[in-house]
Amino acid sequence: MSTTTSPKTHPAPEASPPKTLEEAARQLALSAAKGKFLDTVKGESQQAIAGFAVQQKSYELKHETLRTRWEQNERAVKDLRGKLIHQFGDWKELLCKTVCQTKDEIEAAEIALGKKSEAVELPLQRQIQEADGERQAAKERFTSWSKAADTLEKALTETAAEIQQVVQLLGKPEKVFALYRFWVRLQPAHYAVAASKEWALFQNGEVSTGKAPWEAICANCREEGGSGTGQDRGNMPAEKANSGAGVSSRNKDTAATPAFHNFGDLHVEAKDPCAGGRRIWVKIEDSTTKVPDPASPGTSIPVGVRVKVAYWSEEPQNGVFDPFAEPCREPRPTQKPEDFDNVVIADETSPDHFAKRVNENSALVKLSILDGANSPPQVVREERWLDQGGNANGGATPARAAHLIPKDQLDATLMQALETYREAGLKHAEKLAQSRSPRPILLLQRRS
Repeated sequence: MSTTTSPKTHPAPEASPPKTLEEAARQLALSAAKGKFLDTVKGESQQAIAGFAVQQKSYELKHETLRTRWEQNERAVKDLRGKLIHQFGDWKELLCKTVCQTKDEIEAAEIALGKKSEAVELPLQRQIQEADGERQAAKERFTSWSKAADTLEKALTETAAEIQQVVQLLGKPEKVFALYRFWVRLQPAHYAVAASKEWALFQNGEVSTGKAPWEAICANCREEGGSGTGQDRGNMPAEKANSGAGVSSRNKDTAATPAFHNFGDLHVEAKDPCAGGRRIWVKIEDSTTKVPDPASPGTSIPVGVRVKVAYWSEEPQNGVFDPFAEPCREPRPTQKPEDFDNVVIADETSPDHFAKRVNENSALVKLSILDGANSPPQVVREERWLDQGGNANGGATPARAAHLIPKDQLDATLMQALETYREAGLKHAEKLAQSRSPRPILLLQRRS
C-alpha cells in the first residue's frame, strides 16, 4: 500500500435548501456530526496508512510462522477435544445442563429486560445504541487489521496459554470446569483467527463430536429437548423458544429469513436460513443446448437456462468470480460449486424442470416462480449474490477481526475494514444528529 492511498469516498448529493427552521437545524447538526467523525477517521486512517508498509512487511515475513503456530495450536485443540470426550462420556449432557441452560436463562432475562427498556426508551435512542455498537465493532476490526501481525501473534500466544490452562484443569479434582473453558473460551478463540477454510469447517462442524461452536451445541440441546433445557423451553419467551439458536427478538426475523434474489420472475433462495446465505453466488445464463427456433427459421434458441451456484464462507477480497470459468483462481468456493445445465422453467412435466433438477439436488438453493409472473416466466440472465433477506453478516458466520489470510490480500482487507468503519461511523453520526437537532430549534423558538 502506498502512503498516498486514501479511503474510498462517495460524492455527497447536493442538499436541497431547508424549507423549515427544524430542517435547517437538522442539516446543521448532521453536517457537524459527520464532519467531526470524518476528521477522526481521517486521522486514524492516515496513521494506519503511514505505518502500513512496516506492518505489511512484518505480516509477509511472519506469515508462515503464524500459520505454523496456528497449526500447532490446532493439533493441541484436537487432542484436548478427544481427551475431554473420552474422560466425560456425558460431556454433551453436562454442557446442556450447565452452560447451555445458563445461557438460555441469561438470554431469557435479556429479552425481558429488552422489553422493559423498549417501554421507556424512544426508538431513536435504541437506534443510536445499535449504531454505536456497530461503529465500535467496525473500529476494532479496522484496528486489528492495521496491526495484523501483532494482533495474530498476541491471539496465538493467548490461545497457547489457554490450552495449558485446560490441560492443567484436567489433572485437578475440579476438572469438569475444563468443559466450559474448552468449548466456550478456547475453541472459539482458536478458530476466530483461522484461515477461511478452517473457519468455515468449524462453523459447519459436527455437533455430535464437539467440532462445532458451542452455540450450535446448545441449539442442538433444545432441539433434542433434553439435558435440562427442554423443560425450561416451555417457560421461555416465545421469541426465544422459537429462535432455535437463541436469537434475540430484535433480529429474529432477519436471522430466520432465507437470503434470496429475484432473477426476473425466477425466485432463488438459500435452503438454509442460518448458513451465510448472503454469500451464495448465483449465475443464470442460457443453456448450452439449443433447438431450432420455430418463430425464426435458421436460428436456434436455448432449451432453458444454466444455473451456477457457489458459496464462499467469506466474500473474496478481490471480488466474486465464476469458479467454472476460472478454475484456477483463488480463493476457491468453500463448498463444491454446483452447475445445473439445460434447466427447464415453464414445462412442469419435463424431467429437467427446476423443481426436479435443482430443488431436489442442490445443497445450497431452491427455485420457485413468483406469484403474478409472466406466462411463460421471464428469467433475467445475470450473476448476483443472494443479497436480500437473510443475515447481512452471514448468520452463523459473523464478521471477524484479523485472521490468517494470504499475504497479498492484506492491503485490500485493510481498506475494506476502513470503509466499513467509515460507513458505520457516518450512520451513528446521523442518528446522533437526529437526536440533537430539536435542541437548537427550541432555543430559537424561545428567542423569537
